[in-house]
This record gives sequence, structure tokens and C-alpha cells, in this order.
Amino acid sequence: MRKKREISLAQAAFVSAGAEGNPDVIDWDEFTIIGTCQKLEKPYLRLTSAPDPTTVRPLPILKQTLDLLKSKWKSEHNYTFICDQFKSLRQDLTVQRVKSEFTVKVYETHARIALEKGDLGEYNQCQAQLKQLYNIYKLPGSTDEFIAYRIIYMLHTMNKRDLFNTISELGEQDKKGECVQYALAVRSALTSSNYHMLFGLYHQAPKMCGYLMDHFMERERQKTLCSVLKSFRPSVGLEYLAVVLGF
Repeated sequence: MRKKREISLAQAAFVSAGAEGNPDVIDWDEFTIIGTCQKLEKPYLRLTSAPDPTTVRPLPILKQTLDLLKSKWKSEHNYTFICDQFKSLRQDLTVQRVKSEFTVKVYETHARIALEKGDLGEYNQCQAQLKQLYNIYKLPGSTDEFIAYRIIYMLHTMNKRDLFNTISELGEQDKKGECVQYALAVRSALTSSNYHMLFGLYHQAPKMCGYLMDHFMERERQKTLCSVLKSFRPSVGLEYLAVVLGF
């Protein structure tokens, strides 16, 4: 009887969301389910109706799932599988309204794996949620690391407005972080066209900053190459170019 009531409440939440004009967004602030599924691995399926609690894993199982996925990533490196499993894990957290330090850990872990594989789309989804978890819910995590990633990503996309807003929101404590200081140094090198400094920083990147910088280093090397060729006409040595371009 209790299970039927949980399902009916979840369905009511789904209907309520539809009434707000967006059938793709469920209002889990009004109705919360508690999952009973005991499977550690479960494929990700996009929700088209209210979830059945019997298909959703409770928090203790999700903690075991995270440990399993981290172990499998190290041993198998199957990104397609791992990404699918992390999306399923995140979904189970969302439908149960779990916003805790564990939630932060899940999104941080998935973001790092996505960065390692160059999947900026999945990384961005994680980063957007982490920003809310840090700023709105005041949950602790690797804030120095992920603020730095946010800054470097904006340097990649050349989104000056968001970059300005992000930097202006930094507190004094934020600016003392090793990764944030590094990201700000990268910004300084780019804005001043100090390519010698930029390529030096690239080879000293902390955490996974280098993985993000990989996405715009070719662009910056092309700019540097054009500048060098103009300055050293009619010819320039390959060895000199290799040094200047940071190879």
C-alpha cells in the first residue's frame, strides 16, 4: 500500500510539473520518492513519466555505485559505459532530491572523467550543477579546482561577459586558491598576448587545468605563429619555432 502511495505521489508531481507549462521538468520540491532498487549498475533512461521507486536506488546503494564506477574507470577506461552509469546515478540523486556532500562528490568525479575524455558537453552539465551546490546550497567541495576550470573554460569559449562576472564574484579567499591563481595567470597571459608566459603555464597546469587548455592551445599557437612569421621574415628556424610555441 505504501509503495502504491509513493508512486501515486510521484505521478502527481509529474502532472504538477506539466501544469506549469514544461512537461520535461518534474517538481520534486513538492513530492519526494525514496528508491528501493538494489542494483549497483543501472542504464540511464530519460524520464518520460514519473519514476517508479522500485527502479530508483536509495542513497546507501548509490554510495556503493560511486565506489564501483571509480574502480571500473581505473581498470577498464570504458567512457561510454561510465558516462551512462554516472548519468543514471545523477538522475537517481535528482529524483530523490539528494543535495549533500555526496552529491558534490558525484558531480565532481563525473566532471573530471569528462574532462579527461574531452567531453565538454557532459563536463558543462556537471559544472552547472556544482555551481548551484557550492553557491546556493553552500556545500563544501573542491571549489578552488572547479572555479579555476570555469575561468579556463570561459577563456576557451572567449565568453568575456561571463568571465568578467565570474572573476568579479570571487571572494578574497577564492583568490588565494592555487588553482584560481593559476587560472587568473592564464587569463593575464592571454589578455596581454604574452605567449611565452602562456606556454610556460600550460606545462605547469595543476589538477586537470591542462585538459581544458588543450581545447584552445592550437588556436593560441596559430596566433603566435602568425606573429612570429611577420616579425622574422623571410624565414625562421624550426628549432626556434618549437621553443616559442611551447613544444
